[in-house]
Amino acid sequence: MPNSKTSTPRFYEINLRQVVCAGLLLAIGVILPNIFHAIGGSTAGKIFLPLHIAVLMGGLLLGPVLGALIGLLLPLLSFLLNAMPAPPTLFFMLFELTAYGFFTGLCYRKLPLYPSLILGMLAGRLVNALALLVGVGLLCVHYPGMTGSLLPAAVGTVVSATVAGLPGIAVQLTVIPLLVMTLKKSGVLNGRD
Repeated sequence: MPNSKTSTPRFYEINLRQVVCAGLLLAIGVILPNIFHAIGGSTAGKIFLPLHIAVLMGGLLLGPVLGALIGLLLPLLSFLLNAMPAPPTLFFMLFELTAYGFFTGLCYRKLPLYPSLILGMLAGRLVNALALLVGVGLLCVHYPGMTGSLLPAAVGTVVSATVAGLPGIAVQLTVIPLLVMTLKKSGVLNGRD
């Protein structure tokens, strides 16, 4: 096995510190929606997007593999423990959040923090639209609010969710970079140098 200090890290290498960090982000991701719902009511999740914060941070701090894994597991854990997000939203969020974690982590390997965060968010929304097209169009999954022609309905659903989530997007673009830079400077985590 090559010396990890002298070789370049591989795409799939994961250490114990990263696994612990992923677990903490999953726990934070399960707790945050409860806090937002307790303070802001049932619509706070759609406005402030608390699940997204842990996933986007996971991609930036831990890379595409663990970021994607956090994105896949977090909605499932949240549903099992808190019954939110409820089906059918849960099914589409699995794809969206997995894409957030993966693409944010992948972009951050080559790009600065803000472009990586923004590109990851855009990729997640695109994957959400594609999942809606496949789920509603091919698999006949009923999704509230999607009526009429499939493509405009899917695009409209993603656009309206994005507009409703603008406060959460603003929080993400403000808080996540500050947290990532602070954690990297502290040396607690080994994010990208």
